[in-house]
Amino acid sequence: MEPIHDLLVFDWVLALGSTKDAAELLGLPQSSVSRRYRALAERFGISMRRKHGEVFVSGSGTTLRLLRELSQHFRIEKQVYRWCWQPELLPLLQQLGRIGAGSTFLKLDPPQWQRRAAFLQSRILDLSFEICSDFDVPWVGMVNLGIHLHIPPAHPLLALPETERLEAARAYPLKTPTFSLPDELTGNLRRDGFQLTVATQRGDDLALDLKPCPPPDMVSLGLPYALMGGWRIAPLLHETVFSPTSLEQCVAPLHHANPI
Repeated sequence: MEPIHDLLVFDWVLALGSTKDAAELLGLPQSSVSRRYRALAERFGISMRRKHGEVFVSGSGTTLRLLRELSQHFRIEKQVYRWCWQPELLPLLQQLGRIGAGSTFLKLDPPQWQRRAAFLQSRILDLSFEICSDFDVPWVGMVNLGIHLHIPPAHPLLALPETERLEAARAYPLKTPTFSLPDELTGNLRRDGFQLTVATQRGDDLALDLKPCPPPDMVSLGLPYALMGGWRIAPLLHETVFSPTSLEQCVAPLHHANPI
């Protein structure tokens, strides 16, 4: 449980600018969200206003900043995180170990996911698990998720023996995925003769989908490359005690050994 009642609701109403959107994210009735965010504003004397249908704090934000810092400090030390997961990796959640009793999973939709860095920076989010595409970011609990090619039905590759498909796949373009590929992986694919393209520009029905995680079925082809995933952590206050051990353990089952 978070130490400041209703701050979770307040934070996400403010972040999304809408009680409706916050209610959908948190899985709560909109009436409850409206009542709870107003109750916190009144309790701590935080002035609110609306502009073009969105909710804002008016005047000084010092009280809100201090409330968020205190609440984040508590969550990190007690391991009751607010956390989210990259949309493309959601199928992996069923393999995940335990994160921490009392933690709150926030299933961000793709537009919200694009704002995760701002949510982390403002301390309304503690963790995001994602593909490690930016190695200037400190990562915790990095694991190799694996990567594969999805082969469309009736594709010529399916007529070949499985042992010949990897070599033959170089003859077909690979659709650029919706997530950002690490520069090293992009370089390795191109060096080894794979064609990366935006399939919609080519109109090529024989293009293959490049996807994260091990191949789920026989119409996919595992690739011998690493695709690393890890936890991105919100900026921590000075002297906050943070132990990454439990986070490393809960994603350890996701590690995928590269095919030979």
